Amino acid sequence: RPVRAYYPAMTTSLNLRGQNLTVLPENAAELASLQDLYLDGNSLIVLGDNLLRLRNLKKLSLDDCALETFPEAICGLSGIETLSMSGNRLTSLPEKLGALTNLAVLTLNGNRIESLPESIGQLAGLKLLQLAGNRLRELPPAIGSLGALKVLALEENRLSELPESVGSLTHLETLNLKGNRLVRLPANIGNLSSLKVLTLTDNLLSPREVARVRRALPKTLVVE
Repeated sequence: RPVRAYYPAMTTSLNLRGQNLTVLPENAAELASLQDLYLDGNSLIVLGDNLLRLRNLKKLSLDDCALETFPEAICGLSGIETLSMSGNRLTSLPEKLGALTNLAVLTLNGNRIESLPESIGQLAGLKLLQLAGNRLRELPPAIGSLGALKVLALEENRLSELPESVGSLTHLETLNLKGNRLVRLPANIGNLSSLKVLTLTDNLLSPREVARVRRALPKTLVVE
């Protein structure tokens, strides 16, 4: 049956973590002023179109919800700036993800994601992208369109190479590639002029390749 609870009409932040919810409570979906919604740890929750009524939502957290598919209703929340869905069972992301053009923070650590949609390149304002602990074997060339990106966390995946377009991420400050299967980095890696820290631990890079990277990025702390 529908879940109802009382929330003050002007509520801007709502913490519903670990409430054994299966759906978003009706009254919560009516909160026109809601900006932050935390639904972490509700392992059977199904999010439908009532989510779209939260037109002012800026932050949505769905960590540890045992989600196997990405709720497409989220892609209709065009004003969302922070989305966290770590610790789920996602294997893919929808093409409609590119509609979230105001997104600045996307955290998807500890899922089972095998590939990223080309539309991820439409997230022009994205500053932080966390994909640690997934099953990525490659990145789409569109990753190079994330011109505002400052932090890219790709540790513990299955990447054997990176697209040359990574060299276009000129605002990138932190790149974590620990625990992949990389044998080389893009020839234009030196274009990452803002890079402060590059983590290469536990890959398949030869000493010669690491030395090339260090020469190309003389101002970067390279951790191997």
